[in-house]
Amino acid sequence: MRAVVMLPELGQGAAMPCDMNTLITQIHIAPLADPYYADAVRYVIDRAEKKAGSAVVVSRLMDPPDY
Repeated sequence: MRAVVMLPELGQGAAMPCDMNTLITQIHIAPLADPYYADAVRYVIDRAEKKAGSAVVVSRLMDPPDY
């Protein structure tokens, strides 16, 4: 995800404060990823300096449809 903030001067960057828990509600893992990958993502989130309370879920994109 990227956010765009228009600044008054071209070519200048700026750090913008944001609350990651507000921006991110879920982290989706690819449906064909190895099972350890979701555990690795949870491990990194748990040890991050600023905790993200987001749920880590494996995508159900490849599941059969519910007709």
